[in-house]
Order: sequence, then structure tokens, then C-alpha cells
Amino acid sequence: MAEQNLSGFERATSIALGLAAIGMGIRRGGISGWMGAAAGVLAAKRGFTGHCAMKAAITPADPEVLSHQDHPAAAAVAPSPGIADASVSESRIDHALEETFPASDPISP
Repeated sequence: MAEQNLSGFERATSIALGLAAIGMGIRRGGISGWMGAAAGVLAAKRGFTGHCAMKAAITPADPEVLSHQDHPAAAAVAPSPGIADASVSESRIDHALEETFPASDPISP
């Protein structure tokens, strides 16, 4: 099972909203009601397990975990290129400006 990445408040909110959505979906009936109930089941599952795959995907990884070389995510992290030289950055901006000018029709008065 994946590790928990939700706080207690997030878990309680997911459970409460999930159960409410299940109840409303069953009461409504039809395709839209059952789809709402299914979404409620997923929200309740998120709260009961304490793990959210979406949150895990968008939350930055813990640097302490990445420091271990045996961790699979450690290989996926590329070293930072560092701060670019100011003159190189300035020349790239100048070149890009020359390539895009004039970008469109001139501004009419």
C-alpha cells in the first residue's frame, strides 16, 4: 500500500464529502446519479486510505528521500544546470527578439 500523504483534515473532508456524494447520487438515480455516487466512492476511498495519487504526482518529492541512491526516484532527478552567465542570457534574449520582430502588423494610430 502506498504511504499516506493526506493530513487528518483532508482525510475527514474526503470521507464526509464522499459519503454525501454517494447518498445524493443514489437518491438522484439515473446515469448522472450513479456517476456522482461513483465519484463519492473514490473520494471516500481517498479519505479512508489517506493516499491521493494526484497529490503524490504534483507534490515535490522529499529531498531526504531522494538522497538515498537505492530509491527509484533518485535516478529520475537531474542535476540543476546552475545560474546562467548574464551575457549569454542577454544574447539569447536579443536573438529571440530579432527573430520575432515584427511579430505582427504594426500598431495603427
